[in-house]
Amino acid sequence: MKKLLNKIFFSRQSALMLIFILVFALAGPLSAAGEEEGLSAGSDHIDLFARAFTNRSALIRGEADYDFSRNALEDLIYQFDREELESLAGSPYLEKLVSDDRDAITADALSFEQALQDVDFLFKTLKFGYAGYQISGGDERFSQARREITAELESRAAVGEEILLAEFEDILYTGINFIEDTHFSLAGRQMGVNYTLYVSNQYVFNKVKEDGITYYEKKGENERFVSLGDKGPNETMWPVLDQNGQLIYLPGVFRPYDPAYDEGLQEKMQLTAEDDQTAKEIALLLYPLNGSGQAQNMRIYRKSEIEGIPLIEVGTFAARDQFSSRYLENFVADAADLRDASSLIIDIRGNTGGSDQYPYSWMQNFTGQQDISRNSLSVNVRTEVSKKLMGNSLSLFPEAQQDQLRQQLTEHFTPLVEGWGEIHTAVPQFISNETKIVVLLDSRVMSAGESFVRYLQQLENVIFIGGNTRGMGMVGNVGRFKLPNSGIEVLAGVTIFLDTDLVNREGKGYLPDFWVEPGQARNIAVEILSAEN
Repeated sequence: MKKLLNKIFFSRQSALMLIFILVFALAGPLSAAGEEEGLSAGSDHIDLFARAFTNRSALIRGEADYDFSRNALEDLIYQFDREELESLAGSPYLEKLVSDDRDAITADALSFEQALQDVDFLFKTLKFGYAGYQISGGDERFSQARREITAELESRAAVGEEILLAEFEDILYTGINFIEDTHFSLAGRQMGVNYTLYVSNQYVFNKVKEDGITYYEKKGENERFVSLGDKGPNETMWPVLDQNGQLIYLPGVFRPYDPAYDEGLQEKMQLTAEDDQTAKEIALLLYPLNGSGQAQNMRIYRKSEIEGIPLIEVGTFAARDQFSSRYLENFVADAADLRDASSLIIDIRGNTGGSDQYPYSWMQNFTGQQDISRNSLSVNVRTEVSKKLMGNSLSLFPEAQQDQLRQQLTEHFTPLVEGWGEIHTAVPQFISNETKIVVLLDSRVMSAGESFVRYLQQLENVIFIGGNTRGMGMVGNVGRFKLPNSGIEVLAGVTIFLDTDLVNREGKGYLPDFWVEPGQARNIAVEILSAEN
């Protein structure tokens, strides 16, 4: 299985409509320049919409081996012991599986025995409720983590120390930080990493295709790009739009964000002169294009115009109260009015997710098409534990929605003897669309915000600009519980989502068609659409 996981995790290449879904992080193939056509020699124009759609055409045509994909998903499913599952029903353990602090201690420290009880509770809950258990290493890896955590606690107990709650939290977090799941969190601390693009605009390149050969030429000079560090152009030349919406290419690397490199990441770039092929090495400083300091969009929803172009901004899909619910209902209803617009800007920068139902319903109204594909495979953990975890999340939603949510909880999470539901496959679609749409992205677009990206990806005449999204994640439908003694809250998904192309986008997210500094994305979108009209 490790070999299969490596393919899924590092390849370059739903039917479930739960209202409270926090879903799969979605992205294009994790490559730089990709396969798109370059500018022909002497050309100064390119149709950004045609190029972006051509690059997504394999997805739209559904070029995937769905039987292989289903088999891959089956290999990520933990095989439960049926007797163990049966023993959960009606157990005192389930009574303690809550999301409030009813039994938590109020002291600042735990005894050794209390800490061990919480450790046992944590690992039991993850085994029987967390969908990413097998993905993260299964019994072998979690047993190792449990031994290491217990050993650390024993060393504290040996010197007669009580364990401070803050220290206990650190011990647990360190012990399970091998989990690469950005939906998973312990005491509000997320697992996983956040990728970003580091680029240099010191040297600007054009992509040229001439006599069947594609190369990158430094603007205004006869020098061609060879490499950045030890990697060639396919991995290090990135399509970027300048402030006028013109396509250029910049050298850069896509890697985990590190604040230590906010002042620049040093790399060596090699160029060759066209006339004598002499290699020249240049030192570059690369800067994050989509840094973690991007401001969150605090607006729920607004519809307006900018220079005559319709603009919608949506910063969340979470209806936490009647106020936010009303705004999101307006978002859905407005889609039908936008259907006949010649152009549209959709700004989802900072969208932190929520319910997948809102972007799904928006797509239905905008396209007039009732069946919108998620283009993924999915499967639910269906145990007493996963149902309880999802039930714990109901309190986060308006009371008016809770009866419907309980019905869906029963339908999709009632325990089964195998511990898993059936695998659902949703193949991609081609959706005809005449409206020219520019979608603005950044690193704070996550979860259901990324589902909106995935739906829009299937539309004709759509381009995505800005930065990569959050990449959140392979495990969704997030339930919650608290450890009984310490009161530490844990968030863990109970559904596996897998793209049919088997590309892992955890922490990487959806890559834009064209990179833009997110703060400049709206002005550049106006430039693009003004040129089209």
